[in-house]
Amino acid sequence: MATKLTSSERDALHKAISAPFLEDQGWHEGSHGEILNDRGRTIFEIGYAKAIRKILCA
Repeated sequence: MATKLTSSERDALHKAISAPFLEDQGWHEGSHGEILNDRGRTIFEIGYAKAIRKILCA
């Protein structure tokens, strides 16, 4: 699947789960790949970051 992504699409997905981007938003990644805000509320469900990593490595 990753071979079908354009470089800008790959870059966008990489940025979406990068520590600097998450930090700039006041978010962080939980232990199960979920994205949480500064109050611990779920922004993106369990598996979000892990799924993106799988897509990028495929």
